[in-house]
Amino acid sequence: MSDGTRIVNRTPNTYSAEEKEEAHKQLHDETREVMLMSIACILLDIGLAPGYALARKGEFPGAKRIGDSWKVSRSVLKEFLYGTI
Repeated sequence: MSDGTRIVNRTPNTYSAEEKEEAHKQLHDETREVMLMSIACILLDIGLAPGYALARKGEFPGAKRIGDSWKVSRSVLKEFLYGTI
């Protein structure tokens, strides 16, 4: 995934172990403040379509639209997942 591979319309429980491992690395990478929506969806084990739908409704933790793409605050998502930063 770090090679620029995009996740397209995946459904929950179809993410590979490699994708999940890379997503967790990015979640704990203190040098990153934002992450891609696709990475956040892997961490939450939801598909991209539901993730974007939640973001549009303002219900995806830390999601903000920047131009044509959605970015997710790493710290907000981490707090949502673990209860603390």
